[in-house]
Amino acid sequence: MNERLEAIHNGLRNAMTQAEACMDLIDGFAGGPVAMARLQQAESVLQQTLKSVTVLSLMDQAGIRRATAKGQAATSLVESLSASRSLYQFIVDEGNRLLG
Repeated sequence: MNERLEAIHNGLRNAMTQAEACMDLIDGFAGGPVAMARLQQAESVLQQTLKSVTVLSLMDQAGIRRATAKGQAATSLVESLSASRSLYQFIVDEGNRLLG
């Protein structure tokens, strides 16, 4: 595997792992500032990784828009966490599809 392809593969795997970590934090979310800070830190790390993964343009853009719209329409913390979890699950699912 050439270096560029290997970097894309590793970046996508890393993003998937980070998305799974975010989902774990959401699934075990107990509320409170400490739990929220942990989730926000994990989301920040994922966002930085996603910026460097150029293969994201190959993902289903309509699926990304749906997940993002769900988050924008959220009116409660529960809805917001659900929307975030949907987006992270989408990243994992699409990553698995791309890695075939």
